Amino acid sequence: MSVKKLIKEGFKYIEEERSKLIKRLEQLCPPCRFIITEDDKEIKIKDSPTFSGKIMDFSVDLKQLGETPEEWLRAEIEAQESKQQQSGYKAKSKEIKNVLDSTAKNVFGMTTQEALEKKICVKCRKEAKEFRDTLSEKEYWISALCQSCQDEFFGDKSEIQFETSNPVKKGEV
Repeated sequence: MSVKKLIKEGFKYIEEERSKLIKRLEQLCPPCRFIITEDDKEIKIKDSPTFSGKIMDFSVDLKQLGETPEEWLRAEIEAQESKQQQSGYKAKSKEIKNVLDSTAKNVFGMTTQEALEKKICVKCRKEAKEFRDTLSEKEYWISALCQSCQDEFFGDKSEIQFETSNPVKKGEV
């Protein structure tokens, strides 16, 4: 294989890896978009929500940080995943964890904590890594149910039907 072809393959691999990392980060941080500048000196972050509810754009100076785009993206993915995990099961009180774990152990033969540590579904024992949306992924970090088992347990949104009855007036419930 020629040097030119090797270099071309190397650049193709880098682009594919960057694309995967950006896609994962955008799944974790909607509606943000991440763009690496052509000179690899910064990552532009577009449509980032702020605490005040406004949307803003900003950039990360990779040269100043001394990081490659891939290093920064991986670190940010790890931070966002950790943040998501901390807001689920790990953020619960000891008492709530005990209820979740004992219920899961009685029903599925494994605690919620064990399933989360192994990154598997507490019910079907399959690897839990693909989710339809951010909300489903957050649910995994609470219940340890994979997407398929969540759909089975909670039902597909399109299957949910509400019974119609007389309207309830304020104060009657």
